[in-house]
Amino acid sequence: MTSGANAERKLDQSISYIKDCLEQTDKIVVFAHHTHIIDGLMDALKEFEPVMVTGSVKNEDRHVAVQTFQNNPKCRVFVGNIKAAGVGLTLTAASHVVFVEAPWSPSDLQQAADRCH
Repeated sequence: MTSGANAERKLDQSISYIKDCLEQTDKIVVFAHHTHIIDGLMDALKEFEPVMVTGSVKNEDRHVAVQTFQNNPKCRVFVGNIKAAGVGLTLTAASHVVFVEAPWSPSDLQQAADRCH
């Protein structure tokens, strides 16, 4: 069984958990690895006006996504690929980070979590 299949099995519970968190906090950062998982998160969380950064997002669009998340109160969710969004971005508008899929490297996990600090 692949890690993508494991993430698919956990996707509904992850979405439910994220929505529960959003009842208690204004903004949240969500990290995943697989594109179809990120797409599923974006679709399921659309009521929170999410933005997304993955490897396919151009640099200027990444900047717009980060600025929207940081400054627009209606944009309550940032969804990022662990590798593409896990370094070099400032996401301090949120104090909560959720990993729907964990990276292989503990340093990648720490780097991604540090986006909110």
